[in-house]
This record gives sequence, C-alpha cells and structure tokens, in this order.
Amino acid sequence: MADNSDSGPAVVIGAGIVGVTTALALQREGRLVTLFDPVPPGESCSSGNAGIIASYAVPVQSPGIVWRVPGMLIDPSSPLALRWRYLPALAPWLIRFVLASGKRRVEDISKSLSALCAPSLADWDAVLGDSDEAGLLRHGDILTLFATERDWRDAQYGLALRRRRGVRVEEIEIAEARRLEPALAPVFARAVITRGQAWVTDPLALTQLLAARFESRGGVIIGESR
Repeated sequence: MADNSDSGPAVVIGAGIVGVTTALALQREGRLVTLFDPVPPGESCSSGNAGIIASYAVPVQSPGIVWRVPGMLIDPSSPLALRWRYLPALAPWLIRFVLASGKRRVEDISKSLSALCAPSLADWDAVLGDSDEAGLLRHGDILTLFATERDWRDAQYGLALRRRRGVRVEEIEIAEARRLEPALAPVFARAVITRGQAWVTDPLALTQLLAARFESRGGVIIGESR
C-alpha cells in the first residue's frame, strides 16, 4: 500500500482476482485506488484457475503425509517434483512442513482455515450482489471421486476433519455418482458429495466484470508493456 492512513490513496499490484477484489474492498472504504498490472485484468493466473469457492478445503495436509513424499518423488505421475540441487535452500521450509503435519497442528490449522473460508460463499454473494447477470457464480454440490479403496481409506482423516469443521460431506453410491455424471469413467471405487458449495463458471469473465466495476467507480488501472 502506498499509504497506511484510513482514507489515503492506495496502490494494489496485480490485477488478478485477488488484486481486483482487494482494490474494490479498499474503494468501498472510500479510498482512491490505483491498480497496476502489465497485462489486462484476469489474463494471467486468474484466467486458468478452477473457479471453485472452496469453503470446504479446511485441511491443507494430513498427518503422516511426509512419509508418502519419497514415493511421490519417484512417481512420474505425482504432483510433487523436486530439483535436488535446490534441496539445501528448501530444507528450512521442509522442516516447517514436517512440524506442521502432526495431528494436533493439522487440527489447529483446520480451525484457522475454517474461520477464514466458511464466510467465503456469503462474501462472494455480497461482492456480486445483483450484478451477476451472466450467472457466473453457481451454487450447488461438489462431487469428489476416489479411484481405489486405498485412496478412500487415505481420505478418511481429511473427510472427518471437514465434518468437524461443519462441512456437509456425504458418501454416495457409485451408481448415484454415475447418475449425476453420466460420462463418468468406470474406474472409480468411492464417491462423496460436499453440500452447499459454489463455483465460478468463467474466472476470467468474473475478473473482467469486477475490474470494469472498479473503473466505473473511479478506480484507475495502469498497465505497461513487458
């Protein structure tokens, strides 16, 4: 921020969905806001995200995940990859990750995340108000699938943790999952429904809509060529 006073001008760097909504929030406080980004609003990371308003995502990691890391590092299909020459620089972060993966710490983290995430659906409804003419924000249920019984067993801690935080998670039969998603491949063993969630159908369009609102209320967006 360029100014720490309650009513002074403010600068926001980055015109993705986070930057644009931050600029709008500052604008609602009566501040003069300038938004800087070398590319048009939403056309970097925000154009390609999943668009899920993940109020249910209260566990970050499960206890014991650290013991799965070696197998993940040698699995070419794993989401985890490591350039070994960076290991010394990563070591402090990895140590903190291990310390944060104990049961008590994961439970505490989930409580903090729940406090942050639980109001997100209502917050988005308030942000869009009656202006969501394109129906960009949809409310409904989230279907989660598990390919094997082992995957299902591994997920039990996280599912129970979500339930303890008030998230409505229900197991359903695979036949019911296929009724909901007729094109579902026949390779899944288990399924759950997370009730009362929401998602954005077009994250880029949403960011552009909010950026246009920001400008219509006197906000300034400044870009420059790379």
